[in-house]
Amino acid sequence: MSAITSTKAVMMYRNIHGTGSETGRDPQRWANYLNKAQINGPMQKFLMCYWKVAGESLLEELDHEAVLEAYKVYTGVYLHDTHKIGLTVAWSAARAIAQKEPGAEVKFCPDCGRVFMHGKRILKVCPICIRAKEVLKVIKH
Repeated sequence: MSAITSTKAVMMYRNIHGTGSETGRDPQRWANYLNKAQINGPMQKFLMCYWKVAGESLLEELDHEAVLEAYKVYTGVYLHDTHKIGLTVAWSAARAIAQKEPGAEVKFCPDCGRVFMHGKRILKVCPICIRAKEVLKVIKH
């Protein structure tokens, strides 16, 4: 388990966001949440930014400065994307990873080295590599 208590997580969230989350804790089951296509892609993009900022520590601790910096990078890089996750969801994902909540397992893609979270289907490679393989298959035919 992580040393991050719920009280500390709430205080850190308020430091970032200026107020508490409306629900207090969302989403509860990350494996289910990541099944939503409109969340999975943007979440993987945020996790890449978070990993670049936090490095290996993203698996061990929750640093509100790292989450905030990663979110700024994410919103800057993916400015024109139609679907984005909000700061509350990004924060909840970071907390879920740090607290090792069910469904918030982080894996490293053996093909490209990206970090990703998987949903109900256990993925062997990241969703970006899966999509790239699908596109290559279509192009070859």
